[in-house]
Amino acid sequence: MLSLPHLAGSHRWATSSGQEGFSVLFLRLLHILVSEATVETSREPLVESLKNLLLVISADPAFGELSSPKQGETLLEAAWGVVAPSLPELRREVSLILDPSAVEPGEVPESPPI
Repeated sequence: MLSLPHLAGSHRWATSSGQEGFSVLFLRLLHILVSEATVETSREPLVESLKNLLLVISADPAFGELSSPKQGETLLEAAWGVVAPSLPELRREVSLILDPSAVEPGEVPESPPI
């Protein structure tokens, strides 16, 4: 179960303004979701929720233009930087959904679970 007490010690986002505050909060929540998805016994629903979130933000050109708290990095790049180390398969899944032609010759794409 995801709970907001994880944010109690991190008030940096609340003192930031505008887009920078959103970026800090978004990445913090993403860290929490990834952390929960890697230890939770009901992992599948959290991983699917993360995949849906990543699909939406990856498909939105405006999201790719937002900057992360780290200089020279977009918020989309930072989001993948949070997710990929723990759930590396998600990037490939999202890429194949957004661009089915990215399947390597001879590779059979995975069928979604029913």
